[in-house]
Amino acid sequence: MDLQRLKYFVEVARQKHFSRAADVCRVSQPSLSQQIKKLEDELGGRVFERNREKVTLTPLGQDFLRHAQAILAEVQSAEEFVQGVQEDHARTIRIGAIPTIAPYLLPELLAAVQTRVPSARFELLESYSETLTEALMTGRIEFALLSPPTAVDAECDHLVLVRDELLLTLPEGHPLAAAPDLTADRLADERMILLENSHCLAAQAGAFCRELGLEEHLEIRSSQIDTLLGLVESGFGLTFTPAIATKAHRHRRVVHRSLGDPPCSREIRLVWLKRKFLTRSQHSVIEAARHLADGS
Repeated sequence: MDLQRLKYFVEVARQKHFSRAADVCRVSQPSLSQQIKKLEDELGGRVFERNREKVTLTPLGQDFLRHAQAILAEVQSAEEFVQGVQEDHARTIRIGAIPTIAPYLLPELLAAVQTRVPSARFELLESYSETLTEALMTGRIEFALLSPPTAVDAECDHLVLVRDELLLTLPEGHPLAAAPDLTADRLADERMILLENSHCLAAQAGAFCRELGLEEHLEIRSSQIDTLLGLVESGFGLTFTPAIATKAHRHRRVVHRSLGDPPCSREIRLVWLKRKFLTRSQHSVIEAARHLADGS
């Protein structure tokens, strides 16, 4: 099976548009379409449904996409093995993190890697879990800081960095801020505000709210933790803040309280593909992460 044809297929699946995919691949659209047609002939069925607005994968295309991504990632890994042997310590380390982790753990991790490999250079990708897992599968990044579950858990190795508690966050002066026996039933009339649904932290906090019977009070959603804390500070409602973020937002006039027994928490992992060849420089990321985990 032709590798270039696989690259065209994966790019069309990513762009959901033939013209944009052709631009990225630096090929004419008719040539790209011809290669996709040859791929469909090989597979014995259509991989894309085409309409004026966008291109979507057929069931066959969805099944084949995982295989195509895996093949291309293996090829890139082999190429990187050769490159890594030749110039290991000059290699760029590519790492991604979701927005609710990146500002709080990524600088410390990169500093620890830099200590081990002073010549290391970094390419960083901060985005949502879906984008990062795709980037791992396609070889755009070697590592990601994620919170499970994700779509690639079975295909990845991981190292747990920390179990991050979600803390109930109230404005200073709130009647419940200093309550000695804070329980879920005392929050029944409170308005809860969470991150927008594209954040996995929103799903985790939302599930915790439902456990506490607070689902009906999710009235406001935001895309930034600091925005949520500003709204809490101004009396618009209560939220849940990951413990790793509290130090960075000490300027906010809010109070953080543990809630639940056991408390709600998320697992933060450093993740990499099992089949991925890692150079000595890239292994330093795992070593640095293990050191941070042992010290946490």
